[in-house]
Amino acid sequence: MIRDNLLENAIDKMREQKVVRINKEKLSKAIDKHQERVRFSAEAIKIIALLKNAGWSNLKIAYRINVSEQTIKMWENGKSKPHLNNLTLLRNLKLEINGEQNA
Repeated sequence: MIRDNLLENAIDKMREQKVVRINKEKLSKAIDKHQERVRFSAEAIKIIALLKNAGWSNLKIAYRINVSEQTIKMWENGKSKPHLNNLTLLRNLKLEINGEQNA
C-alpha cells in the first residue's frame, strides 16, 4: 500500500512537471530498490548499535567489513545507505558477537 502511494505520488509529480512518458514499470522498480535500501539502512544502524554496546568502535567495525570509518558514520547519520554485501558482513559480525556473549 505504501509502495502504491509512492508510485502514484511520483507519477503525479512527473505529470505536474510535464514529463511526457512515464514508464510505470521502471518507476516501480526504482521505488522498490529505494525501499529495500532504506530497510538495509535501518538494519545496519541496529547492528552497529549492538556492536558498539559490545565495546566495538566505528574503526573496528569499519576495519572488519573493509570500509572507511567515515562510511560507518554516514550510515549512522542516514547520509548513505549500505549495499547488501556490506549488510551481510555486518550480519556476520552480529553473529560473531552473539557467539562471544553466549560463550
